Amino acid sequence: MPKPTFHQLPKKKHDRIRAACRNEFLAHPFPEASVSNIIKELSIARGSFYQYFDNLAECYYYILSLEDIDVHNIFSKELTSSGGDLFNALDTYGQSLCSVLFREDKYPLFRNRFLYWSADLEAGWQAYLAKEPKERSGTVFEMSLERALSKNRLSPLAAAHPADTIAFIRSIIHDLITRCFLAHWDPATFLEHYAIAVSFIEGGLGATSSPSS
Repeated sequence: MPKPTFHQLPKKKHDRIRAACRNEFLAHPFPEASVSNIIKELSIARGSFYQYFDNLAECYYYILSLEDIDVHNIFSKELTSSGGDLFNALDTYGQSLCSVLFREDKYPLFRNRFLYWSADLEAGWQAYLAKEPKERSGTVFEMSLERALSKNRLSPLAAAHPADTIAFIRSIIHDLITRCFLAHWDPATFLEHYAIAVSFIEGGLGATSSPSS
């Protein structure tokens, strides 16, 4: 989280620092980003940066949280809009996700986030979210999804293992987004592959399954 000093800055200076941080993470994935680039753009001393953030990772998480870049939050909104209907939420989630993924001002942040994410960054991100308002925490997301699973018609295996079902859905969506950036898909190609992925989630891979129309 930003330190109190950062939030106490005059709005103009606050916004200027935030913009410089955002520019750094637009231009570089986290492993290649640096405090040096940020302070150079701002023409401030290195010590000033650490008056505002504990480290570069905290700065990165702050920018991600401002951009609402967490795909879980986007899905949570679809789940709420669908009245907790998991399959309706999955059907509409692709378009909502696509509309954000391919925005010119967000595409580099998503690309850098998914292609260069690590276990350490994930652990730090979850710790960061835990300090944010309750509705943004990963735990609350999983609880809401687990409640939605209980309301939907699932296979006996999926219903008996909600944690594994959540992990399965999450891994498919995350892998799809990663493939999107690796292969430089356009929106239409992403939605085509998304529809296939949702068919797998809804129908499974068994010989009796058929893709949704």
